[in-house]
Amino acid sequence: MKILFEHDHLYYLPQFEPVIQKLKMTGKHDLFGSINISVPKIERDLFDFEMNRLGLENVHGNFEPQRRQILKEMNFDLIFVGNKSSLSSIKSVNSFSVMIYHGIGLKQSYYSDLTKDMDLICVESDERKAILEEKGFPAVSTGFTKLDGFDSIEKYKNEKVNVLYAPTYFPSSLQKTIPYLNPINGLDLKIKLHHFYWTNPTYIKIRLLLELAIQAQSNIEIIQFEHYNILPFYAKADLMISDISSTLFE
Repeated sequence: MKILFEHDHLYYLPQFEPVIQKLKMTGKHDLFGSINISVPKIERDLFDFEMNRLGLENVHGNFEPQRRQILKEMNFDLIFVGNKSSLSSIKSVNSFSVMIYHGIGLKQSYYSDLTKDMDLICVESDERKAILEEKGFPAVSTGFTKLDGFDSIEKYKNEKVNVLYAPTYFPSSLQKTIPYLNPINGLDLKIKLHHFYWTNPTYIKIRLLLELAIQAQSNIEIIQFEHYNILPFYAKADLMISDISSTLFE
């Protein structure tokens, strides 16, 4: 079976990776990945690296409409998506499409970022499944795929209390928090920024202010962009602090 994992952004991959690993275990499939060409180079380069690590063939194009046309002409049997943006232009007549959303939480986009081109929507709870079915969308309660790999992650015994701070990007608590990031004896603070603090000029400016504010504080660390999957840092943390990020639900 020819299967595509379509990405609008790199941060969809942690939701897809457990599915990719399962498919690699269960049979002979031709697995492909692709990402929207409009994302910044730092994101494309890391996506290329990850596709190579996972053993997926990476589908490129010279510009975005061409990439989508190439994908459509490849006539995939199965397409996994993280939102609706490109689906209608890459899905062929014979393709079956599955939506695995890239986060959970309180966003209304969970019910509005949908299209009838989605043949199945994977959700983390029976409650969300019922809401989607009332709206006429086929749904299945699978649990949250991103968490499938948690048990295989090495757990840590920390010498100091390890606090994970994971703010969302908008509205974010980060700007109000920066002035209070003073040294606190006896703990290490890891800050896991939203993806857009590395790729969006508006939020990059805020990240640079944060870097300046903590540069002399050895117990405070910003988790770098290449560690885009927050899951391993859950295993290391004694406490997590957030605002309205879906990390709270995870």
